[in-house]
Amino acid sequence: MVYSAAMRPSQTLEGPFPSERELRQIVDTIPGHVAVMTPRGEVELVNRQVLGYFGRTLEEMKRWGTSNAVHPDDLPVVIAAWTRSVETGAPYEFEHRLRRADGVYRWFQARGLPLHDDEGRIVRWYVLLTDVDERKNVEERLRRSEAFLLEAQSMSRTGSWRHDPAPAKLWLGPGGSLRDWSHRAIPGEPP
Repeated sequence: MVYSAAMRPSQTLEGPFPSERELRQIVDTIPGHVAVMTPRGEVELVNRQVLGYFGRTLEEMKRWGTSNAVHPDDLPVVIAAWTRSVETGAPYEFEHRLRRADGVYRWFQARGLPLHDDEGRIVRWYVLLTDVDERKNVEERLRRSEAFLLEAQSMSRTGSWRHDPAPAKLWLGPGGSLRDWSHRAIPGEPP
């Protein structure tokens, strides 16, 4: 079945429009945290993953601000992105840390799409939060590993290199240079 968020039951493309129970089941099976919010950003509906992550009921979520859910270092970016989207009606996407019920922060990618009425006013926001904590941690470990390698190579006066035989180029790591096989500098390449 194919449905559009703006469709009414009489406007479905195929088959009967799902019941509220069926829609709840669909939303609860999404492997992410889903929220439906008012034009001003107040929580209207969330899926079970959101309730479980934050350890709150829907009524508590409706009365709860984001100030203690969002990591303090990320809050200015979140507020700026949200404000810009509310003012322009444009979708938003950013990454930030959210505090779990046990106090642990995890990285999430937030994507928000507005639903507009026939006059172009925002009537609802649909938000998907995808846990990207593992990816962010792997990226950070890779950055640290590369920094340690560069420092070790610099201190030991060693390095790394890469050879590309097709154009007969040799690339040396930081401090090295790109040269042709006759050891002449290649024009336009760093010395």
